[in-house]
Amino acid sequence: MKYTLSELYEAENLQSFFDSLFDATNISCKIITNNGNTLIESGFKDIWNTFQKFNIENEILSDIQAGKKYSSFQWEDQLIFAGIQINIQEKHMATLYFGQLLPIEKSWEIIINFMLNVVAVFEKIGFDTLQEHYLNRQISSNYQELEATYEELVATEEELRAQFEELQLSKKKLKQSEERYKLALLGSHDGIWDWDIVNDSYYYSEKWANMLGYTKKTLPLANRSWKELIHPMDLELFEKVVNDYITKKTDRYKCEYRIKRKDNSYIWVSDVGAATWDEQGLPIRMVGSHTDITEQKKALEQIHQLAYYDDLTKLPNKFALQEQINKLCKDNDKFAIIFISLDNFKSINDLFSHTIGDSLLKKLSSELSSLANGNDQFLYRWGGDEFVILLKNIDNDSDLINYLETLAKFINRTITINENEIFISASIGACLHPRDGKNLEELIKNSNAAKYHAKTSGKNTYKIYCPELSLKVMEQITLERELRLALKRNEFQVYYQPRISIKDNKLVGAEALLRWVKPNGTIISPLKVIPKAEETGLIVPIGEFVIKSSCQQLKNWLDKGYSDLTISINLSVKQIEYPNLIDYIRSAIEETGVKPSNLEFEITESAAINDLNQTLKLLKELKDMGIKVLLDDFGTGYSSLNFLRLLPVTTIKIDKSFIDKVLEDSMERTIVQSLISLAHAIRMNVIAEGIEQISQLCFLKEISCDEAQGFYFSRPIPAEQFEKMLEDYNK
Repeated sequence: MKYTLSELYEAENLQSFFDSLFDATNISCKIITNNGNTLIESGFKDIWNTFQKFNIENEILSDIQAGKKYSSFQWEDQLIFAGIQINIQEKHMATLYFGQLLPIEKSWEIIINFMLNVVAVFEKIGFDTLQEHYLNRQISSNYQELEATYEELVATEEELRAQFEELQLSKKKLKQSEERYKLALLGSHDGIWDWDIVNDSYYYSEKWANMLGYTKKTLPLANRSWKELIHPMDLELFEKVVNDYITKKTDRYKCEYRIKRKDNSYIWVSDVGAATWDEQGLPIRMVGSHTDITEQKKALEQIHQLAYYDDLTKLPNKFALQEQINKLCKDNDKFAIIFISLDNFKSINDLFSHTIGDSLLKKLSSELSSLANGNDQFLYRWGGDEFVILLKNIDNDSDLINYLETLAKFINRTITINENEIFISASIGACLHPRDGKNLEELIKNSNAAKYHAKTSGKNTYKIYCPELSLKVMEQITLERELRLALKRNEFQVYYQPRISIKDNKLVGAEALLRWVKPNGTIISPLKVIPKAEETGLIVPIGEFVIKSSCQQLKNWLDKGYSDLTISINLSVKQIEYPNLIDYIRSAIEETGVKPSNLEFEITESAAINDLNQTLKLLKELKDMGIKVLLDDFGTGYSSLNFLRLLPVTTIKIDKSFIDKVLEDSMERTIVQSLISLAHAIRMNVIAEGIEQISQLCFLKEISCDEAQGFYFSRPIPAEQFEKMLEDYNK
């Protein structure tokens, strides 16, 4: 027999499950049949327009129809989507879509791991219960038929005598119904109960007894109520729900609670039932079923663990902290936020390995937990090398300073990890509620500002927020003014970092990089310049300077015979959004006479996706001009095959974060090798950046990477030094 999807699910049960999932994790869910009907929707309406805007539904559905169990996709502002096929009797009948907004930037692998965990959990729950719900419905239907037949049997004696033949027929129908009812009970995975309210007696099916580890013969309850087995913490809820139903305060009975098994363990059950009443409105009978939902409860707990706890340290994470702060602010409680940032943690990773670094974080988190172990002290991992302590019932600097002194001394010490003695210290920032902020945003901002001030003050210290920290804002204003003056005074220069062909060790190109060189020779870090330039919009004229200077220099090198040389120029989000960018590029090419085929523009994944339509328009125009496009930091952002397919990219650049770990992490090696194989399969060139060791280069050569870039060859250098390298490499 073939069944439709609508026959095989209990909408209320699935809706309740998805609502619980959304409440716990903010993951939205939506089930759509193959004919386009929406069966279940929880929390999805607000993001569905974005989901459909870029035709992601069809992309995911295409993957699923191609045979994949699930497909995932991430979009702007950390909007994550996933689709999972629903198969009934091995036939794809509908698609389950997940969607979530994550207020945190994560690396590519973290995002994928998170979605895979969600998918794995839901697969664990599975859709097998759909057919179980169908059997439950059959039981309910059969019982209603049985009840109708029973009502016929209690007709008046005169009617029975007058309609003897009809009675015989009714008996036959009753027998058939009873047989169907028995068969349904045997086929059901649920435990059936029958409560005779008038006589206060109970019937339990064999499956009901088996669910608790008994046989029907060994079941100790006999005619007693199963509430004797309900967990003490759930008993009050159960009695209220039952009483509200049989007194007709509610129109349906459903309750979830724990019930004791024979081995004294507890399982979670979903209890549903229906009652009948006499002419006076008094309940006379109630029939229902118990469904074991223990695995579903465990799955929800696992999802909650993933959403609100850090996987490495097992501490509650930033999302848990944010919820707690919001609650305390709402209640107008007094508390302190203490931000802890380990000093020089990157150096620890670089010197001892990331494995040692992770072990250090785990050990420190355990020891900090022992310090913050009172009812008023709570430890969270914010991310990376940062922790947060929430200190309740504190409202003055004196008490806060005493605590910070103790905390700083506790952290400032040597920790032994695998026989490695590692000295650690921390920069600590703190603020008080409500004095230093009345909401989550203000408190996080101000405690972070205090932490930043501690770090810039020499590290290994603590700072409490005060309004004077706002002077930092003035520093930013000063930086903006100096940037404008630097542009007028021609203090900007273009440096070039070589790109080397791995196959034949030829210098084949360079990345053009901005440097601010002051008159006294001081070079200002691009990490300080670029963000401020983007924030103020100065990146546009500064970017035009880089484009013009790079084209002029490239033309000079081409005229000297370096015809195969390629110069790549970075484009930021603001530049991509600038409407006259393509006109300026065309003008620079015409003015300098450089060949477009020797030019390459680099964009990051995050910049590309900021305004995909504008990005696609720009890249198409560049391609039409004969200019190549390079996708930078590949693997760290939103990359997917679909996304990569959309962009007219000729080259991808594998991010340094992957290269750093290829010698010590087999997973990283596999990822890098897979990325290169993928790129080559779709006829793309591959550049690996961040090469600092000969062993890294040897590995890349083994897996046929095309080009390499990094300090192993050269740091970014002025044009005259780069030209000397050209001569040396191409003799």
